[in-house]
Amino acid sequence: MKWRLVTGLAILLATGFCAGAEPITIAIEARIDTVWDPFGHLEGNIDPCDLITGYYTYESTTPDTNPSSTYGAYRQTYVGCAISFSVDSLGFSTDGNEMNWRVGIENDYHDTYSIRSYSNVPLSDGTPVESIYWQLEDSAGMAITNTDLPTTAPILTDWDYNRLILETSQVFIIDATVTHAEVVPEPSTIFLIAAGAMLIRKRVA
Repeated sequence: MKWRLVTGLAILLATGFCAGAEPITIAIEARIDTVWDPFGHLEGNIDPCDLITGYYTYESTTPDTNPSSTYGAYRQTYVGCAISFSVDSLGFSTDGNEMNWRVGIENDYHDTYSIRSYSNVPLSDGTPVESIYWQLEDSAGMAITNTDLPTTAPILTDWDYNRLILETSQVFIIDATVTHAEVVPEPSTIFLIAAGAMLIRKRVA
């Protein structure tokens, strides 16, 4: 199942970007700490300790739109860039028809790394998803050395604050800790691995 997911993601990335683009896809897992859902929009199926899984894809050549020397803002507008997380039967993803999310990098007296999306697909019952937000902070200011958009996944142990929030204000909040983050190989690498696996399987058969 995991192999099918990664291969499917590779096909999506390969067809979603133009030639010359340099997408970075980071797969994550997060464990839910608290859930607040007084109106039942989350269908009563999401509980503390449940896993959130998914990925986000950004274009590594995105220009920095913030003039500050200590903060970089990288707004994602390319076709194929997306955030997509799921927990139980619910999905939380960016709206491809209205791209409005960014990667933020701060290198100052404390360091931060964040992704945040404000335009998202609503839940199945029509409830809007106001914010998909992951922030890492290092109060010692040692986790990063510049505001460049990274091409690697964050090393979680370098940060002393780690919160993933899925929410709509005054409606529901899911608060989680990301426990794993890794770069998904670029599509060409995955295709080579898949081709080799199929060849080996054919020889064994």
